[in-house]
This record gives sequence, C-alpha cells and structure tokens, in this order.
Amino acid sequence: MNGIPLIGLAVFALGIAHPAEAVGTAGPSNQTLETLCPKWNLAALSPEARKRIHLKAKDVPPFPNEDPRLRDAENWPTVVRIGGEVCSLRVQEIDYDVVKTVRSLSEVHPKNGYCLYYQAAPWTVRAPKHGPFYCWWPTPFGKWLTERSYTVQDKHGTATELYQYYPSGDLLIHERTYRSSHPVMFFQRERREHLEESFDSSGCLVAWGFWVDNKRVGSYYLGRQVGFEEFGERKVELIRKANADALKSSTK
Repeated sequence: MNGIPLIGLAVFALGIAHPAEAVGTAGPSNQTLETLCPKWNLAALSPEARKRIHLKAKDVPPFPNEDPRLRDAENWPTVVRIGGEVCSLRVQEIDYDVVKTVRSLSEVHPKNGYCLYYQAAPWTVRAPKHGPFYCWWPTPFGKWLTERSYTVQDKHGTATELYQYYPSGDLLIHERTYRSSHPVMFFQRERREHLEESFDSSGCLVAWGFWVDNKRVGSYYLGRQVGFEEFGERKVELIRKANADALKSSTK
C-alpha cells in the first residue's frame, strides 16, 4: 500500500499548528531560538492533573530500561530472561489495519511495518507481553521507530509506559497505563488508570487526559478543559493532519 498508516487514535498532535511564537537571544555571531509554548493555567487544573502533567516533552520520564541496541531490530536476542521468566522473541507484521504474527523478520513484506516484543510461556495469543515492545514503519527516508513501550509486572499489578515518535525521533505521545492485580478489599474492583499526553513538534504539550476505571478525571486541549465528545473530535482532526504531514515529509 502507499502512504503512511495511522499510528492509532492516540496519535492526535503530529504537525499541529498553534499560536506558539519564538524569541531570539542576541549573540556575537548567532541567535538562539526558544519556542514559547501554549499557556496552561495549572491552578485551574484538577489536583490529579497537576500531579501528573508534563508541559514539555523534555520533562517526560525517560524510557524505562533504555537499551540503544534495541533500536535496530536485527539486534534483538531470540530468548531473554525478564523478571525471572524466560521469554521468547515475537514478531508482528502490520499491514495498516491487519496485524499478524510471523516467525521472523525475514517473513515481513518490505512495504509493511513490524513490531517486536517478548512473551513468556505459554505462548498463546492471550499470554502477557513482557519488557520492551518496539514498532517500525518503512519510509522513503529510512525505518521510522513509530512506537515503543515497556511493561513491568509484579504482585501488585501491571504498568506500561508507552512512547510514540515523530519521524524526526522527537516525542509525540506519552502514555502510562496501570492495572492492579488484586482489589484492595474483596468487594472492590481492580483499579485501572490511563494517562495520555501529546506534544507538538517543538516539544510543547497540546493535549492531556487522565482516566480512572474508564471514567474521565480530566481532559484538556491547549490548556482548556474539554468534554469527552470534543476531545474525541480533536483527536480525529489531528490524526488526519498527522498522516498528511508525515506523507508530505516522506516525499520531500
């Protein structure tokens, strides 16, 4: 197929235009440009938001257990031990909305994307993934690391940190999902949390949302609180622009 695929509904800030400005600091031979981000009134945000929000991409916690070797798919070991469990490498081939498991990278069509991750026995569709999860998409300017995440499981629950990137490698999306393994008391349900924050190409926060047990705690766009319907509409608009901008950059 031609073009760049949708990264997913969470990808809603790629290439977004906003009224950010730049100011220059005079120097003897050059100027240093600093991007001014959209204003966020932190005092107006909910306490849950203020504790978790990152106004700039550079303030987001770094990727867990960073291993530069894994940026090259050819460097992934076939068997590793993660959290005391022996895990085997798994390969997924992505043809836009069709995802299938293949035996190795050699089976992936050159025009399709692919993801690598590790899975512990028993190796079934429902078996949990462990540790790193990386996805790439081929473009005219090389392999694009579109997404990577890291999942940690312990007796308390499962936490996944997810990062999605612009073709330049700058951070586009950061998400954190947590699910407790057991209720605090026998009559309580397990707790689920989901945080997502999206940044423009200059590293400024443009959208932020937080949910607990599938209930929205707060969702904001350019510092303004918005309802669930508008939040979804903004996503769709920005996804469309994201694909148009990515395709445009790939043909330059």
